[in-house]
Amino acid sequence: MNEDTGVLMTSYLLLTTVSNYLLEVTNQHESCFHDLNQVTHGTIRVFRYVVREYPRAVMLKEIALDLHVTPGTVTKMVETLIGYGLMVRKTNSEDRRSSVLSLSDAAVAILKRRRKFIAELMERLLAGIPEESRKTFFEVFAALFRNLDREHSIAVGMPAVNGISKEKARLAAKRRKSGGAGRSSGAAPRGSAKSGSLFL
Repeated sequence: MNEDTGVLMTSYLLLTTVSNYLLEVTNQHESCFHDLNQVTHGTIRVFRYVVREYPRAVMLKEIALDLHVTPGTVTKMVETLIGYGLMVRKTNSEDRRSSVLSLSDAAVAILKRRRKFIAELMERLLAGIPEESRKTFFEVFAALFRNLDREHSIAVGMPAVNGISKEKARLAAKRRKSGGAGRSSGAAPRGSAKSGSLFL
């Protein structure tokens, strides 16, 4: 094993160790789901999509496009989330024949408490690290996220455009034109401090 390979393997081990620790600690804190074992992975992905778009309400077809599943599949997951009291369906103000989805007040309250917990945890973990090093840390992980997003786009057969698919870029442009809160292709990673989103 050459030196470069050793550095890459060490980086991988450090990343997985830190991510596993963060998941373990945060999952012990208050969550929107009382038992994650009773919730499908797909349902959690739908919920996360609505969370990261908050406070903008989203259309079902947007979720289906982003997750690369059929609208029918998303509908079943949405009904589950509404049943849990985590999501509400509202009439679309731009087209009253359709509806949009948003977080319930109960979900927002839980997520805000969870965000506070995560912020305090990260502040403890980053204690003693200079501000400049923190900035570099964020930039590196932002780049990692973009690369992961590109890998995912390739894996599902959808060419990426600066980290998002062409169709997602079209929808984002449409939301910006209508005054929505859609992200641009140069936006911060989903769930980052800069994006201001809540956390699952």
